[in-house]
Amino acid sequence: MAPLRLRGHTGRSVQVDHCGACRLVWFDMLESVQLAGLGWVELLREMIRGEAQPRSPSLAPRPATLPCPVCAQPLKTVHNRTRWGQFPAQECPAGHGHLHTDAGLLAERGLVRTKDTGAAREHMKNNHVLIDYENVQPKVADILAQPIFKVLVFVGAQQNKVSYDLLDLIQRKGADARSIKVPATGRNALDFHMAFYAGRLAEREPDGYFHLTAKDTGMDPLVKHLQAEGMHVFRWENVTDIPIAKMRPDVAEDDKLSRVIEYLARRGPQRPGSLKTLRGSVAALFDPKLNDAQTDALIQQLQAQGVVETSQAKMKYGLPD
Repeated sequence: MAPLRLRGHTGRSVQVDHCGACRLVWFDMLESVQLAGLGWVELLREMIRGEAQPRSPSLAPRPATLPCPVCAQPLKTVHNRTRWGQFPAQECPAGHGHLHTDAGLLAERGLVRTKDTGAAREHMKNNHVLIDYENVQPKVADILAQPIFKVLVFVGAQQNKVSYDLLDLIQRKGADARSIKVPATGRNALDFHMAFYAGRLAEREPDGYFHLTAKDTGMDPLVKHLQAEGMHVFRWENVTDIPIAKMRPDVAEDDKLSRVIEYLARRGPQRPGSLKTLRGSVAALFDPKLNDAQTDALIQQLQAQGVVETSQAKMKYGLPD
């Protein structure tokens, strides 16, 4: 393995070990959490360079169990759970560090889009978002695009129009998002439908998370009862209130930058095509939205590192599609 010095938080550098030929990366304990957003981009580029090189025919097949490079004890398989799912890695039992495949690490960090296999879905802890569209019409296409979100939108019997943003979400998520038209009017008719579907989902996935998005406080007694039964049920007035949906703008600059890079990596070929659209998308990743100065400061950092480039009013990205 070859040592790599990558960008860390607060201007520090972090050394990790990477083998381009065998597509493996080793982190000493806590090194991965010390990497800044731009450090992850540097590692991603190194991995891409390694992918461009053919595997050496002299390499022996990789054994199922590898030794720790520090103490030589056999590494044990663990599964790291992130908001993108659960991903395997190998960890030293003495705590010296952990080993990842290139592809597995990037998927774990949300820096590549992964194929939605049955095994991956089985290990995900889903966040079901049920939206009362009669009294809440949030912007959802980007906020709920992550694969951990499963979305049900309840439309009132007399609602004849929905936003393009909602159609965009349903089209992008496929089977993971759908609308339900309440068939008739009536007092609390939509709330009863939401409660029914929440209960049915909870029976299927008792360890899932359920976010009822509605301004009506009448559902709060039900929410409290379900929480007392040990279920992860919450009511929010807007999808941006869901803790894992958006980041607050008062976090460290490195964290904001990491969030933007993660978003751009996940969008692939659907990244913003103009600087104006990029500004709007970056600002909307945070709640409340970033102001113009904060947004431009992040974009300037991305430009300085070659992550984004403006060319004749169009955007080019130094990230793989």
